[in-house]
Amino acid sequence: MARLDRQYCDICSSVLPSFGYMRLADGSMCMDCNKKISPFLKGVKDLTVEDMKRHLKYRQDNMKKLDEFKSAISFGYDKKIYIDPYMAAFVITPNRLEEIAVDNPDVISLHDVIETDTLIKEYKKEQFGKDEEGRRIRYFPPRINYYYDFITTIRLRSEWFDEVSLSLNGKTVEGRDSIMYRRCNSMAKQLKDTLMVDNNIFNRKMGSKSHHTFRL
Repeated sequence: MARLDRQYCDICSSVLPSFGYMRLADGSMCMDCNKKISPFLKGVKDLTVEDMKRHLKYRQDNMKKLDEFKSAISFGYDKKIYIDPYMAAFVITPNRLEEIAVDNPDVISLHDVIETDTLIKEYKKEQFGKDEEGRRIRYFPPRINYYYDFITTIRLRSEWFDEVSLSLNGKTVEGRDSIMYRRCNSMAKQLKDTLMVDNNIFNRKMGSKSHHTFRL
């Protein structure tokens, strides 16, 4: 017998399985539609069906923008920020520039950037030695290794998300005196200057100075 209680995706009208679909505020969405939403979109369950249809239309239009996106500047290691100075926009993706369309990364206008802040997270790990019997022993004084992650958060004026973030360094950086630490620290400052270019121009016109905010 055919099922009479079938449920359908309120976005694309495909049949929903018994499990494995997304709830919306006033409907349901299949996982195929769910795969198309922005990775930065939060609170999906609070969105209405009409909200989600508008968001997926935005994502379709975003793919067209990617066809015109030509990056001249990039920041980051494993995941990168590519910046197109002519379009005045950027994307965040782990893919190479020639493959950025694979995951349809959001093309975000530089005009929508409100603030850029890099948080330098510090981690500590104690070193241990071994005695003659192979048992672990502590050094006196303790030997501590320090590791760092550079987490950049970009706050935005956007209909779909208030902020995006990424780790600039990829692999955790060991030691504040390391070459990698200095590179990431410099990269964070350059990235802020680049993303905040519109704000910096406005501040200069108003006679004020912009500044970097870096915290441990």
